[in-house]
Amino acid sequence: MSIEIQERRLFRPLAVPSVPPTQPPLWTPEPRKPVTPPAPKHRRLALAFTVALVEALAGERSTTQLLQWCPLQLLDVVRKLAASPATRGLKVVNVTHQEPGDEALEIAATVNLRGRAGVLALRLSRATGQWQCTRFEFAIGSRRISASSFGMVRSTRSRIGAAAPARRPYQAAPSIRTAAA
Repeated sequence: MSIEIQERRLFRPLAVPSVPPTQPPLWTPEPRKPVTPPAPKHRRLALAFTVALVEALAGERSTTQLLQWCPLQLLDVVRKLAASPATRGLKVVNVTHQEPGDEALEIAATVNLRGRAGVLALRLSRATGQWQCTRFEFAIGSRRISASSFGMVRSTRSRIGAAAPARRPYQAAPSIRTAAA
């Protein structure tokens, strides 16, 4: 005795015509523009200036070698940092750059100081054909130093781990207090 099993389908396959569509597609992607990498000479400039600045900060290079790139206000900041033993042993780990315009070059560098990671952000602007550092920011650990060619120098230390100031208990404003007390 043989048992026959009938196969039952819940849905029948849908018949799809193989005729190409008569209407054009609603949307076609535009071809991508090729991305052009920054000019090699600017890459060399970014790397050379960053390495020279970090070596000057570490005390391995004279700060007078930065005169062609740094205004005097920024050079004073670099000299003060180079005189400090806190920046001895500073090394460049990685340098990247971008060109937001024809006359500007922004540089971001990762630095290492005795096993601690830090960052260095620079902006070079071309004025009268000469590249000048117009912005300088350096942060390592909780210490951050920011300077620009306009004479503004800020040094901040974050308060991570510091005790928070005592707060006064919340008191509602007099107009909000209820009279039913």
